[in-house]
Amino acid sequence: MKSTPLILVFLLFQMSTLNLFGQEKEVVEINLDTSAILHWGQVSIPVSKIPTKGIEGKLISWSPLPPAYIPLNDLISSLKERIFLYQKNKEIYSDIKILTFAFKNSSNYVYKLIAKGVPIEEAKEQASANDFILKLTAKDLKKLSEVHIQKIINNVKHQTNLTIHINNRSYIGFAFIIDENAPYEAPAIVNQRPLILMDFQLLEPLVGPIILRIDTTSNKRFLNYYKNDGQTKIIHIPNFKTTNSTIDEKNEKDLEKILTLPSSYPSTETLTLPEYTDYLPKSLQLRLGQFMASPDGDNIPLASFKSKKGNLSLWQNKTQLNIKQFRLTIFDQENNAKTYWIKNLKNQKLQSHFDSLTYENAIYFDKIVIEKNKFEYYLGQPFLFKIGKAHLKK
Repeated sequence: MKSTPLILVFLLFQMSTLNLFGQEKEVVEINLDTSAILHWGQVSIPVSKIPTKGIEGKLISWSPLPPAYIPLNDLISSLKERIFLYQKNKEIYSDIKILTFAFKNSSNYVYKLIAKGVPIEEAKEQASANDFILKLTAKDLKKLSEVHIQKIINNVKHQTNLTIHINNRSYIGFAFIIDENAPYEAPAIVNQRPLILMDFQLLEPLVGPIILRIDTTSNKRFLNYYKNDGQTKIIHIPNFKTTNSTIDEKNEKDLEKILTLPSSYPSTETLTLPEYTDYLPKSLQLRLGQFMASPDGDNIPLASFKSKKGNLSLWQNKTQLNIKQFRLTIFDQENNAKTYWIKNLKNQKLQSHFDSLTYENAIYFDKIVIEKNKFEYYLGQPFLFKIGKAHLKK
């Protein structure tokens, strides 16, 4: 088996996420014509009825379509208000006796901890530390204590998931709570790639055989194992060194759905290039006008970025490295990604990709090819610029 323990861990994690946040329900039917409007103080959300099988017979589930995002301040101001659910201009659930509010950290919080190197179980434990449930009667809601309100303020984080249970029979997958004062968090994460060098790289592409990049004049025992299996394409690169010994494009493609993080394997035309490893951590800086990522940096206000952005350049300490090509991925405010291959820095189209940036965006650079001393190299280190609010409001 040629998958690394890291890949296996991610596969097991993907399998376990179904039950990270409560028991998964079997969907019996989805009737999109059965819709309703939920009104709650400052909040008004369209929802769709989804019958599901619960532990005790039928459990009626309502789900926002599309997913709803509610400012934390609107939630706080609505807490003591009555909840109304209207279907075809008629109020339903008028006999509300018990409301249960369940606050849970979103799964994205777990994925980000995993990406930062936190073990899976520890990440799940950290994510659930601030999860809590409020079970209230209708009378309790009218007289909601300041203690309960303060608990919500103290424990609810940016993008906390709120679900509401009505009379223990109906379930509303309510909304993600948005803290408008929170600093911008980019969906992509970059880490300083450690300079622990290996003399081979196994690459499992989306299509085709496994690829082994190696100096075929060395590491004969390892080479012969894959040379004799009849399933591996071997690419000889003299004096080959890499910071990433095993890459699985198939699994990294799946991980994009979780982390929305573009994978950093070499593009097909760069597979024969040696990897650039002649640098120390933090010595590489990608500059965009007056802004710098090493490999990322502080959040940049949108107005500042648009007024001060300039030419793109890559530096190793005080030496500029010649960028030949790279992949540019821009995440919008909804974390949708658009990817562009840039193979000519003199082309003004690079700057045009930044013209449509809005309030919160992440700009991700990877698959970089550089030229140094008339030789081309693949650079495994990605870089990230974050456009958005930097600090909490005072």
